[in-house]
Amino acid sequence: MIKAISLRGKKIGEINGDTYISHRLSDKHFYIKGRGYPITNDVLKLLKKDNVLYIQIVEHGKKAITIYRTTLQKYMDAVMIAEGGFEPQRCVPLTEMNKVSYFEIK
Repeated sequence: MIKAISLRGKKIGEINGDTYISHRLSDKHFYIKGRGYPITNDVLKLLKKDNVLYIQIVEHGKKAITIYRTTLQKYMDAVMIAEGGFEPQRCVPLTEMNKVSYFEIK
């Protein structure tokens, strides 16, 4: 069963079984300092409540789509980021995630 996850009325991802899936645009959502894609602390708490075990980031780049996967626990343990007027977030560097798939866009 797939469950949509929304934040302030906007769909930000979905839960499919034990996995949270989030689509991100590399040129818009990538956090350079953290070398990854942050997730708000409130969303992480919600995912934990929903018994999510894994987080899957689908990175939409200009030349490719790359899928990264890690555990929810790794995000929960990541350093808290609070800057730029955004709510508190946590970020796992892509180098610490498993690269699951890579598709070139032609």
